[in-house]
Amino acid sequence: MFQDEYSKQLDSIRADGYIKQKVLKNIENKSKVKKSGKKIHFIRAAAAIAACFAVVLSVVIVKNNGRNTQLPVGDTVKTYGDIYKTVESFMPKNDPVDKFFDILTGFGNKYAVDEEYMVEYEYATEDSATDGAGVPNAGNSSQNNGANNYTSETKGSSANKQDDAVDKSKTNTQVEGVDESDIIKTDGKYIYSFSATEGEIRIIKAGKEPKLLKKLSVRNSDFSPTSNMYLSSGKLILVGTRTSNEKSGTVVYIYDVSNPEKAEKSYECIQSGFYNTSRLIGDKLYVISNYNLNVNRVDKDNPETFVPCVKGENFNGTVEAEDVYINRNCSRAVYTVVCGFDINNGKLLGSQSLLGGTYTLYCSTENIITADYSSGGKTNVARFAIDNGEVEFKAEGEINGNLLNQFSIDEYGGYFRFVTTTELGKETRNGEVVMYELEQANALTVLDSELKKVSSIDNIAPDERVYSVRFMGNIAYFVTFRQVDPLFSVDLSNPQNPKIIGALKIPGFSNYLFPYGKGQLLGIGQDADESTGRTRGMKLSMFDISNPADVKESAKLILDTSNSSALYGHKESIVDPDKNVIGFSVWGKNGSEYRIYSFNDGQFSLKAQIKLNNIYDNVRGLYINSEFYVVTEKNLLVYDMNSYTKIAEISLS
Repeated sequence: MFQDEYSKQLDSIRADGYIKQKVLKNIENKSKVKKSGKKIHFIRAAAAIAACFAVVLSVVIVKNNGRNTQLPVGDTVKTYGDIYKTVESFMPKNDPVDKFFDILTGFGNKYAVDEEYMVEYEYATEDSATDGAGVPNAGNSSQNNGANNYTSETKGSSANKQDDAVDKSKTNTQVEGVDESDIIKTDGKYIYSFSATEGEIRIIKAGKEPKLLKKLSVRNSDFSPTSNMYLSSGKLILVGTRTSNEKSGTVVYIYDVSNPEKAEKSYECIQSGFYNTSRLIGDKLYVISNYNLNVNRVDKDNPETFVPCVKGENFNGTVEAEDVYINRNCSRAVYTVVCGFDINNGKLLGSQSLLGGTYTLYCSTENIITADYSSGGKTNVARFAIDNGEVEFKAEGEINGNLLNQFSIDEYGGYFRFVTTTELGKETRNGEVVMYELEQANALTVLDSELKKVSSIDNIAPDERVYSVRFMGNIAYFVTFRQVDPLFSVDLSNPQNPKIIGALKIPGFSNYLFPYGKGQLLGIGQDADESTGRTRGMKLSMFDISNPADVKESAKLILDTSNSSALYGHKESIVDPDKNVIGFSVWGKNGSEYRIYSFNDGQFSLKAQIKLNNIYDNVRGLYINSEFYVVTEKNLLVYDMNSYTKIAEISLS
């Protein structure tokens, strides 16, 4: 019994976001903060003690997992008192173990970690002018009339009003009509580049003679390196986590760039928690943050201490109690905060909060699906309906396994499909010795609009895990890997009875799959040794999917490097079958480069190999008409797309 419970509790342990943010902030401020040696030594000692007791305390620390949430799932919360009942269950009890853990972590114990080391993402002290979201005077504002009292002067979702006559590339996205943020955006006339390192937005006039027109300064402490931008309707939107203590939270800056040379900030929106992700549909921005409560600072009579806060041009205060929901398997004091804003006027159009964390998000034009891995090898999922900025919680459910990323989720024909890697514990005995090991497999699960299970295919590719997924209408393609790369194709035309119709096994694996014209699927990943599974170089694969039941690798190219930004994010690459352009940065013994490939007559060919002076990260490629641009933190390079000869280069620093 003890072994079973111990294994179960270990499986449920996840890093706490509050601690992670605190550690990151400590590192960031290390060079700025001077403390006495005594305090520093105490902190180090506490950390060492914590490490020693980690295994012993692991079962006790997670004892709150799986507790009752006090409220029926899906029921609208009626009062802040109802929310407090659930939050209270996460608050430390007066027992020796809780007190000892408080000392180790510094939660609520001023002698363990000095306040200057604390990250105030979750709560500000009462004498501060901000609340837990960094929202000035939330809750006391005369504008605080309830989170449902949003007004909108612009009804209807319009397409991005950019110059469609200009032939230009766009950010790699998952769903048509749903834009995703990036560090580079263009309207075909100007290029906007965000540098978190320098704390500025660069506005560049595009063309054969590019010119750096303007820099919009953003303090380094205002936005984290994960901050990104949108460009639509003469508005430039910067969204991310603001890390300055006095006004921390997820922040949206909206700039008027109708005249780029006179660009200026028009609106600022804030919501509790650190930035998870966002999406832009027309002129409606949906922002999702994770709000980790500091349960040691909860005041029953002050909802601002345990309910998320939001600030828009028309609202400033806590989310209404009736807009807060409790996840069925809520095991952490973490809110998922989903807000809809109008980028034209900075107004809050909708806000909903779910007590239960989020690590993966999928967004269609009608729904947002949030997912959070929970104990017991399960993933909690929730559905929010979205419409013109309004947000409404609709359903919650549960699936087996763990999601790889947003591409593991899809919506089609009123159904939601998920590809997961499952891990099941297996007990083996060797005499009196009991051993536990995890058995990996994979699954495809179909849920209905209420997130109830419709069907599933389980135990796919035992001892392997998912490396990439791409849903294309009624067909799902996904790659698993251990030593060889099975590319599975699944027929989902009958949601009640999905069927695996193909499994192509080749060496290596694909990290990302991109549709590349009719009947073709591009894979960007790694080659690997068939017998050992050891990677041996980056690989481009072109799959012939004209017959999904008989998928073939029609071409492949092994590169002379294993290091590329394209392996770590779908927005790192430019993949455009119409222009026949595949571009990404690589690095290796010869330094860093930006490479551009094409696919003609059944084979890949290298079109350009651009030196980058050992700049590895935050590199993007894009095209406008017949010019190709490579943008780094330091400079912008322009090339002719017909010959890929260099036209110009300017400094951005």
